[in-house]
Parts: sequence; C-alpha cells; structure tokens
Amino acid sequence: MAIPKAIKILLGCNEQQTAFEWIALQLSSRLETTSSTTSDNAESRVLPSRHTKGLLRPIFVILRFWRTLQNHWHSRFPGWRSGLAGFTILATMLLIINTSTLIWAAVNLVDRDATIAVGHCDKIQKLSVYSYFVINILSTGLLAGSNYCMQCLSSPTREEVDTAHAQFSYLNIGVISWRNLISCRKRRIFTMATLMLSSLTLHLVYNASIYFTDAMHMHDIALVTSGFFENGRWTQHGIIPNTDGQIYESRLRRLQDLASNGQIWDQTQWSNLTVFECKEYSSRLSDRGSVLLVTDHQHVNASEETTVLDFTVQEPTNYQYLNRYISDHGPILYCLSLIVPSSCRLQIRVGLLIVVVVINTAKVICFLVTFREQNGTPLITVGDAIASFLKFPCTKSLGLCLKSEKEVVGLLNESENWEHNTIRKLPVQFRPKNLRYHDASSFYPWAAYISFCMIVIVVSISLYRDIMIKYAENNIATNFRALWNYGFGRSRDESSTYVTTPWCTLTLGMNGHDVECVSLDMEIFNVLVASLPQLVVSMVYIGVNHQLTVMIQLRDWTSLASRRQPLRVSEPEEGSSQVATYWLSLPYRFSIPLLASSVMLSWLVSQALFPYRASWFDDYSEEVKRGPSLTSNTSAWGISFSAMACICAIGLGTLVFIFPLAVSLRQCAPGLPAGPTNSFVIAAACHPPPNDRHAARGLVKWGVVASNHDAADGRLVQHCTITSRKVEEPIKGCWYS
Repeated sequence: MAIPKAIKILLGCNEQQTAFEWIALQLSSRLETTSSTTSDNAESRVLPSRHTKGLLRPIFVILRFWRTLQNHWHSRFPGWRSGLAGFTILATMLLIINTSTLIWAAVNLVDRDATIAVGHCDKIQKLSVYSYFVINILSTGLLAGSNYCMQCLSSPTREEVDTAHAQFSYLNIGVISWRNLISCRKRRIFTMATLMLSSLTLHLVYNASIYFTDAMHMHDIALVTSGFFENGRWTQHGIIPNTDGQIYESRLRRLQDLASNGQIWDQTQWSNLTVFECKEYSSRLSDRGSVLLVTDHQHVNASEETTVLDFTVQEPTNYQYLNRYISDHGPILYCLSLIVPSSCRLQIRVGLLIVVVVINTAKVICFLVTFREQNGTPLITVGDAIASFLKFPCTKSLGLCLKSEKEVVGLLNESENWEHNTIRKLPVQFRPKNLRYHDASSFYPWAAYISFCMIVIVVSISLYRDIMIKYAENNIATNFRALWNYGFGRSRDESSTYVTTPWCTLTLGMNGHDVECVSLDMEIFNVLVASLPQLVVSMVYIGVNHQLTVMIQLRDWTSLASRRQPLRVSEPEEGSSQVATYWLSLPYRFSIPLLASSVMLSWLVSQALFPYRASWFDDYSEEVKRGPSLTSNTSAWGISFSAMACICAIGLGTLVFIFPLAVSLRQCAPGLPAGPTNSFVIAAACHPPPNDRHAARGLVKWGVVASNHDAADGRLVQHCTITSRKVEEPIKGCWYS
C-alpha cells in the first residue's frame, strides 16, 4: 500500500520509519494477541458464547454475575488493595468468630476449660477430626493473608528505588524483602515482624486450643451372691478397708440400689458378661461402669449372713485387674457390667484461645496499618517495575542491559563507584545462557530449603519408626489395612505417650508402674509439644511459597525475550493492553494447590501427633476429682499418635518438598539475564527508544534496538531493551550495552 506523497513530505526519515514500524506492530499484535495470552492470562477472562444454550447457560450467567461483582470490587479497591481488603475482611470475620467462641467458653468455663460436646467417644473423636480440619483451613487462610500483606508492606515505591540506585544499591521487587524495610522503611519493621511471628505461631496455638478428653471409668468391683439383688444384708467387716470406710460403704449401698428389685434384667442398664468376657474387661470402655461378680456362695468360705464377699474400688489405670481378681477369688458364675453414659468430651483450652484472639487481632491491625502506610503506587510485581522504568528510565542503569544480578551487585559494591559517582560500564558480548528455574535463587536459599525439609522428613520417619516399635510392643497389627482401620486422630492406650521435661522429677505412680511427673503441671508442655509440628508446616509453606514465587518471576521475565506480550501489573492503565493481576507474583494454578496442600498437611500433622487428656469418671458420668487414694491423679495429659496419619503426612510432605525441585529443572527462554527481583537489573533492561514513550501501555518484547553508542574500536554497539517497537534477537558474539 503506497503512502500519499503529501504525507511523505510532512514526515521526516525517522518519522517514516516510526510510522512503518507502528503499522507493522499493529498487524503483528493482532496475530500475536491470541498466542501471547498464556494459561495464566486466561484465569482472568470469562468468554461465554452468545449462543450457549441448555445446561451451560446458567453456568455462564453465574460467571457473568461473578465477573460483575469482581468489577465493582476492583473499582472500589484497585490493584493490590483488592486482595488486601479481602484478607482484611476474612481476618475480621475470623476475629468475630474467635471472640464469640471465647466469650461463650468463658461463660461456660469449668476448671479452666469449656466443653463443646459430650458423648460417645467415637462420635466425639470424629467431631475432633472435623474441628481440626476447619481450624487448619482458617489458619492457612490467615497465613496466606499475612504472606500477601508482607509482600505489599515491603514493596518499594519508585521514589525509594531511585534513592537506592543513587546510593549504588538496589531493592527487591515482587518478593517479601527485609532488605527493603531495613534500607528505607525502618518504621515498618515492627509491623513486618508481628506478621511473621504471628504467622509462624498461629497454627501451633490454634491447633492446641481444642483437645479430646478420653473417659476412663473408676470401677466399683463387688463379689456378691444372688441375694445381693434382693436387697440382701451384708456387713462391712473384713471387706471394706478402715481408710475411707464411710466412702466405700456409701458406694456399695448405691451400687446395690442400682441392682436390686429386678433392675439387673434391664438390658439398657446392665450387661451380662461371661467369665471369659469379664476377664477381658477393660476400664477403657467409655460406656461401662462398675462390675458385679456373681458367685455361688456354697463354694465360698464365708458367712451365710452376708451377700457381699469382697469389695474394692479399682482405679482405671490398671487394665487387667479383673483377670487377676477373678483368679484370686475362686469360681465365678457370671458378671454384670453397669452401662453408663459415655463421657468423652471435646473441650476448649481457654488460655490458648485467648492467645489465638490476640494473634488474630494483631493480624487485623497489621492489615489496616498496611492500608494506611502504603502510600503512592508501590512496585509490587515485576510488571509494575517494568512499566515504571519504561515510562521513566533510570539513567544509573544505562549500558548494563546484559548484566545479571550477580554482576550488577558486584559493580554496585565496587568502592571506586562512590569516589567517581559513576558505575564502570563496558560493552558486553552476548553469550546466551541456558537458564533454568533454579537460577532464580542463589545457592544459599536453596541449601537452606533443602536442608530444612530433609531434616523434617528424617525426623518424621524416625517418629513413625518409634510408633511401629510401640505398636509391636503392644501386639498391635501393623499391616496397612489394620493401620487404616485405626483411623486418624484416634486416642488409644497403645498409641499414647507421656512426655516430660528434663527438669521434671519422676516417680512411680500408685499402681506401681506408671511414671508420673510430680514437680509441675505438664499440661501446657504436652499440648505445645504435640502441636510443635504445626510450626514446621508454617515454615515449609513460607519457604515453598518463596521458592515458587522467584521461579515464576524468572519464567515471566525471560519470556519477554521469546514473545510479545502485555505487562501484568497491579493497576492497569485505562485503554492500555496491560493485564490486571489478581495475585501478586504467584499464579492461581500454583497458589491454590499450594494452599490446599498446606491445609491438608497441617490437618494430617494434627492427626498424626495430637494432645489428649484422660480423666476419671464415676458411674454417674461425673468427673472424679480424687481417687480412692489421696495421692492418686485423676486426670493426665499426654501425646497420642496415629500411624496412618503419620504415613500420609510424610507422603504429602515429601511431595510438597519435591515439587519446587521438579519445577526448578525446567528451562527458561534464553536472552534476558537472571535477576528479575533486583530493581537495578530490571531498570537496566528498560531503556526504550526516545520515540517509544508509551511502551508500557502496549505489547512489549525484549530485544535489540539501534544505539548511537560506539565501542572503542569503532564498531557499532547496539542496545537491548524492553520496548513496544520492533526488535531483533541478539546475535551471539556481538557487543551490546
């Protein structure tokens, strides 16, 4: 197509070249728009067909309605404020829920704790499993919100970046950075530290705030004749000890009242057991109480005037007492077991719930402070930084277009820069490097991540081995089917332990074999030890999130050399090709699976190792405050574990650990030097031609443009930059600045 002569006269040479480039770019952009829209971009678009009919039409109606709500939301909270506002609302709602729960627990407080539910142990344990799952969802949501807020809080403004560059330094873009805060935002260090500390401890304290109380019944055991059920007379001489004789007598009379007048035939009140079943009877049955051993009085050397031949009150810590008792008292006809209401409980530890409310409140305050403190337009994403430097290039970085982050940092650290107030810049031969995703981080972050995760996996496997040893000692089947049937988060005698501190004085319990800590109350210690793995899970989440973030940034950064694409920014300019980002630096297809895996891993850990409380109850489902012996402890805290949950946690944790390593092996597009989180590296790649003032608004690409800089030997040195103009690929061996 010919251009009219009048237009040619009006246009100079440069203007003609610019016009032709503009026309060519408009044609190429129409062809490349579809290909430049990656799967990540598709996450922000909903394009239903006008002719969609049938079952799909309501779906698209819902999607359009959701898109309308999104538009209103983003108009009210543009850019990064949108995500932060959402997390602030979430944190506020959770604060209301937690505060309401705390008030309810305080009103229903009994002996420092509040009871959520009482019932059969299987039912309460299932409720406990579901409660832990909900708690870990809420905790992970707050953890993700804190991560989002910390990145917003540490993101620098353009003025702060220019100040750092003027001082021969740099700031980090697109990642959580303590360097940024220390360099230019010292007053925000406290807010950042509060968010970090609360994020690490939230899972730990939240999971420890509820616990399962196992019911262990204290049994009255009476050796009686059939006349006992007909209100037969008995004497306490010889069968009731002198110590606490009145207490024993009242317990025996109450037991006779429950068994007389034909009540033993009520199957809802009494259970008839054979002698064999009676020998296997355990106090761990949460719905069984006292036991009557019925004997033929003709075979017992006792007075005919008494219907009670022996009586004792048995503590529930001795599980095989009936077997020995029956062997010592001759032939038994049958046994009667009193059926009592199950007394297992799901309870709230009010003191720890107060800590949860404090942490939640701190997070809400930090979110609001970030709203107020983060003024101006921060450079939250790499796209924000590119757009800013394309609009207002940084003169300090001119001539360093092929320098990687390592090389740039070396130049900035040279002492002569300060003396001459300049940076030594020389043309560089282009040598394309086959970058992989792992080049986004240096050796030390990868070493710390791998070492920490390996230690966690080794310790977890060691814990599983200890569980298997304890199972073997108690003759518990360890095949997969048996472990699966045991379930998650279920407290068992054989899968429990009692952890003590080094400063605890250990003595034998009243039964002669249980070890007890008598120097201090071990309740909080056991609760926190059981919940300690939650701290590890939070640290793993933060580490995986950071490694994935920098790798995805490197992917998006290097892709600018392979295809023309719009910039992904936090606040797109109206009428531009810029794409709005609904995340910060991690796409949904990475962030959502990461959040889901974090929830599942936290929940599995809470079921693999969890605190429990064992309390004594009487036949009336009332908690016993004192045992038959004045020195007996009627309540004990411990740590219980589940082998199957441990297996699943180790498996999922290993996958979470391996996933970033697998991603790190992927190759990046060649061309751009590594260092997309370094503000100086980004600035060096953003020196477009003077006639490309609005480059950030269109589709951009990195490549070679003409330059007026000459090398010392007289050869032409070209320049590489991100621009919306036509570019060519750099040639290996050629010089660029």
